[in-house]
Amino acid sequence: MLRRDFLGMGLAMTAAGCTATKGQSSPARVEGRVGEEWAMAKGKTGTPTPRGLELLQEAKLQIANHRRVSSTILASQQGKVLPAGTQLDYSLQNHHFDWGFSHPYQPFEMQNPLDAERAEAYKGIFNTTTLKCYWAERWHQPIELEEGKRIYTQFDAEKAWAMAQGMRMKGHPLVWILGKAIPKWVQQKPLAAQQALLEGHIAAMLQHAGPEVQMWDFVNEALWEVPLSGLPTRNWPAITPPNQIAQYLLPLERIARQVRPNAILTINDYGYERTYRPEITALRQRERCIELIRHCQDLHVKIDAIGTQAHVGEPYSIEEFADSLAHLSTAGLPLQITEFWVQPEAWQSQDAMAEYLTNMLTLAFGSPAVQHLTYWGGPSNLFKANTAQPSAVLKVYKQLVAGQWHSKGTATVQADGTAKIDGYKGQYALSIADSPKGEGQAPATFQLVDSAPIHITL
Repeated sequence: MLRRDFLGMGLAMTAAGCTATKGQSSPARVEGRVGEEWAMAKGKTGTPTPRGLELLQEAKLQIANHRRVSSTILASQQGKVLPAGTQLDYSLQNHHFDWGFSHPYQPFEMQNPLDAERAEAYKGIFNTTTLKCYWAERWHQPIELEEGKRIYTQFDAEKAWAMAQGMRMKGHPLVWILGKAIPKWVQQKPLAAQQALLEGHIAAMLQHAGPEVQMWDFVNEALWEVPLSGLPTRNWPAITPPNQIAQYLLPLERIARQVRPNAILTINDYGYERTYRPEITALRQRERCIELIRHCQDLHVKIDAIGTQAHVGEPYSIEEFADSLAHLSTAGLPLQITEFWVQPEAWQSQDAMAEYLTNMLTLAFGSPAVQHLTYWGGPSNLFKANTAQPSAVLKVYKQLVAGQWHSKGTATVQADGTAKIDGYKGQYALSIADSPKGEGQAPATFQLVDSAPIHITL
């Protein structure tokens, strides 16, 4: 099954599973979804348990403690420190946290009024997008279905759109060893040639993308899949030992670092929140992820972040989500939530869906190790059909990211020339309150990421 087909599965799922009273997750197997086994997880969530409410409250406290910061500004104008009593307006322009979304399957056409209006709606909410670069998978434009004929048209269009919006960019994925993700012409060659071609693909993709694309899902779903040598006999779940995964990643990481030494490389996987198969529980899969990180470190394979797809057909309980993030954070690396989404149509109550989404975003933002969250649903999930009117999903994002977790205020310059500010980490605009606009009065910008004093010229 292709990913785009899965987007429609919510209507076939029982909506009761999304709004029922609390229940236990259970393993399930659905045949015929090669490479889409993440769709199998079943479970129920409903009214938060007492522990769930405690976890939410703890997350809110962590947001206040870890996502906000206080500092002092020393502002000057024309070489002179501003006089005491001067009022300074400041406003968050761009979160330090990556609030990402999955780019549409077809590039935006900015000359299309609807696309332009939708793009405008993203501002102040999303600051990051995922650029797809599947080597062979057909749900998106494949890079190289035919040997030597690399096609970057859609990747380039997505990159150009993201850069025009001032968005951070992440490439997905560099390495995905799966029958539908490795070109057939590659699989027909001897193993040594396959390895060389994979290394060449990594180098070519990174070179073409350029340094502007700093983040990459370096390897996708390795904990469930086989190395190249196992493709002909792939039997899911493969459960390849972590030390073997680290060994086959070694030459691939070396190639990636040769082209982009400072790229942020993520190991991206699923099954950390809920058990998919009795052979490998969610707990054991998290343990295997941490083991993989340790083996990579032993081999000097530099992995920069752990990605959890959080990609599931039915909702998680608060406990499942919070516990998985807490456990993965013990590896000591930043966490990225890479493919999270909900299906509004699968819920009997939009209020219940909004509450669920609010809880999940709160848990993520309230987990200090989490630096990135990508919403995977795409525009069809964020807007009402054929309009730029926000869906219930986008309304939740707006209420939180651009509302509750947005900072603006007015600070007063004190006798020592400094003004105290407090807000969510990110890039800010600063201007003198009630000053005349125009004639070079554009706001100054500054980064608020820690408590270090900020010197700024207006």
